[in-house]
Amino acid sequence: MNKALSYVCYGLATVVMGSALVYYNFVDKKKLGAGVGDSSPDFTVATMAAEGDTFQMTGEEYTLLENTGKVRVLNFWATWCTPCKEELPEFDEFAKKYPNVDVIVMCGGSGDENTVITWMNDPVQDAQKNAWSDYTFTFGYDKDQVAYNAMGAELFPTTVIVDENNVVRYTAGKKVTFESLEKIVVSLLND
Repeated sequence: MNKALSYVCYGLATVVMGSALVYYNFVDKKKLGAGVGDSSPDFTVATMAAEGDTFQMTGEEYTLLENTGKVRVLNFWATWCTPCKEELPEFDEFAKKYPNVDVIVMCGGSGDENTVITWMNDPVQDAQKNAWSDYTFTFGYDKDQVAYNAMGAELFPTTVIVDENNVVRYTAGKKVTFESLEKIVVSLLND
């Protein structure tokens, strides 16, 4: 009888612990940062650009709310994230077709700025090095992932679209395409 009681106690303990873990990790999660329909928080990121064949910090910054009145497409990526790198040409195509929309592609979660710059200038690590100077969107460096957290991003890549009135209109933690960006942004431009 004691053995059966022990199994019941272990079973109940397992159910209680499992339930607590599920509740803590999934049910009780409060998303940090802005979500769809929320006013966008402000943030400032350092910008980077290619000067010839060398990628470097520009010494300039991009501040989100200083660009109120424009639709802004924000993309959060990391150097180690394959889907992030695969979608960069999609953002470039979009930025070229819609020059009145700010497209900011922010690198975060990849180390300090020297590590990121070194990676972007290393042709062995970065197969896209030769294309950096061809991109027309703004490259940002999201030190300490301040913008990433402010916008409620939870993984790389994440794309957030903020309308001209600073309301978050779209957020997705997945790879996006030119077509999906266009579908969302064109509707905002026509409002």
